[in-house]
Amino acid sequence: MQSRAPFWTSLADRYWKKLRRPSGRDGRIRHTVETVGQSHDLTPKQAGILRQLLRLDTIDVEEVMVTRSEIVAVPATASIQQLIDTGSQAGHSRLPVFGRDLDDIIGMIHMKDLLSWWGKSDGFQLSEFTRPILTVAPSTPVTELLGQMQSERCHIAIVADEHGGTDGLVTIEDLLEEIVGEIEDEHDQTPPPDLVEITKGVYEVDGRYPLKEFEEQVGIHLRTGRFEDVESIGGLVIAIAGEFPAEGQRLEHNSLELVPVDVSHRAVLRVQVLAKGHRAPG
Repeated sequence: MQSRAPFWTSLADRYWKKLRRPSGRDGRIRHTVETVGQSHDLTPKQAGILRQLLRLDTIDVEEVMVTRSEIVAVPATASIQQLIDTGSQAGHSRLPVFGRDLDDIIGMIHMKDLLSWWGKSDGFQLSEFTRPILTVAPSTPVTELLGQMQSERCHIAIVADEHGGTDGLVTIEDLLEEIVGEIEDEHDQTPPPDLVEITKGVYEVDGRYPLKEFEEQVGIHLRTGRFEDVESIGGLVIAIAGEFPAEGQRLEHNSLELVPVDVSHRAVLRVQVLAKGHRAPG
């Protein structure tokens, strides 16, 4: 028995071409997701992933890249011990390699290639392990870079400015996070989501806060109907809006008013929740 392809793969293939026309793109994305959600009975979480996937064509590399000041790279003259120390401290498995300076990126090193040199030093030449690295312009669409990374089997790319200098760096993880949300690993230090009652009936909540726990706190059941599979308060806001909401947008649901007060280009970070008849101070 063959397994079904992931829903976003088959549906995106079906609807992708419709979304590449230059005008009215956001409206088509919303209409497409709503249509697909009804005909394929998608959960809000699945619809959210599909929406993010389909809007990638509107996002450029410069919106998701790590800035120049945050790049961790190694010189072409680095010793095996320097590489091990840098990779360990940064928590990265891949590092750019530069020649004269950071504007002279000559390739990248994968830490797994150095396993055979652990505890050795004599005769080590970094040039023997330096792999090619992609270079792209800041205006390169994320979808185009994803395809290039896949075809060339390269997981990181240097973002070059108009003068050929290094403007930033982007990894395939950065691009995937645009689809599925933040991908955390053992090196990420993220504080637990919080819920603060500002005044009676008025809460400020981390977008990651579990919806089940929030329901228990406020005593109102919010996972009803098409929202029964929503897992977080931020996910509920997106599901109610039917699209990625704007900061300050007011949404009503089950006698509550939900207002996203902090929104990044990839997530609803904080939400203000007001019970009926209550208003935030100030």
